[in-house]
Amino acid sequence: MMDLEKKAVFLAGYGDRAEFKQAEVELYEFGAWFVFNPCEHWRKDDKTCSPWTKSEFLRQSIHLLTSGAPNTPQFDMVVLLDGSNRSELTATHTIRAVAKLCGMEVWSMAGIKARLMKDFWEGK
Repeated sequence: MMDLEKKAVFLAGYGDRAEFKQAEVELYEFGAWFVFNPCEHWRKDDKTCSPWTKSEFLRQSIHLLTSGAPNTPQFDMVVLLDGSNRSELTATHTIRAVAKLCGMEVWSMAGIKARLMKDFWEGK
């Protein structure tokens, strides 16, 4: 059974600000306790994301994913925007690998929706 209740989620992937916001809203609707949306937290102003390079975003992401007290990670899971697996050599793959090595669940938005639908039809 998929349970997002009381989970802190790190949202990652490639997409525009609207895609990140839509995913954030859906994750809250699915029961997430907290969703870190980098387009909202790391922004230059009300309309644009931070002017950081991809490597700067990656360093900040890894820092957040690996911070927290021992055995108490800051995030429970990483959720990837759909379409974030276009290339094997992307920052998204690095974020996924770091999250898994740190013991976090990693899901795609499509995977979460499919699992929740399956659970619904199975009465879970």
